[in-house]
Amino acid sequence: MENNFKVIIKSNVIIKVLWIITLILIFLGVISMVLKYHLGFPTAKNFVPQFGLEHESNLPTYFSALLLLISALLIWIISNYKNNLNDSFTRNWQVLSFIFLYLSIDEAATVRSLLNNGDITISVTLLCILIPFHIKFLLLLPSDTRNEFLRAATCYVSGALGLEIIEGIYLSNTYHEDFFYGVLLVSEESLEMIGSLLFIKSLLKYLSKVTEYVNIELLLEQQTAKA
Repeated sequence: MENNFKVIIKSNVIIKVLWIITLILIFLGVISMVLKYHLGFPTAKNFVPQFGLEHESNLPTYFSALLLLISALLIWIISNYKNNLNDSFTRNWQVLSFIFLYLSIDEAATVRSLLNNGDITISVTLLCILIPFHIKFLLLLPSDTRNEFLRAATCYVSGALGLEIIEGIYLSNTYHEDFFYGVLLVSEESLEMIGSLLFIKSLLKYLSKVTEYVNIELLLEQQTAKA
């Protein structure tokens, strides 16, 4: 006798779970920021280093890296599908997949913290190189997908690049990290996580147009011998 057990997790469930985790981490990050910059507890029995959004090698950092890795994986799936169709924009999807894989490794390995001020210069240079390469690709995407991609990108870049520049200017004028600086840091990391999550949502929605619905399927087979 053969019994099949099938578990289907639809994309909306994945997004809801990721949203919940994101909001919890942002909430804990805000508490960490208040403890450190307003109440004067730099570690608060290790709570601040573990949940501070501005700290490296902690839970929020690894979750941010996971979001970028999920994006890279979804784009890779799309690129394979496009490659099978001999789509002319397969290379664009492949390049995007490698970019997000790099961003994920960068986030997890804290490469950016080692680059210090050179990070902004590198980011601007990469954007200048990549934007012309992807303009036609973006214009020929379905309008709703293109708009969702641009919203996600705007949110992410506003934090990763925009607020980082503001932080540098503010710090160079005040010469110390105060409560407002903490607000900027939390806002930067929050925008990055939200932007990544919006991008994952838009990728899953795009995939759903290809495959009717997107799900993760787990099939377990159990064979039971008759007595």
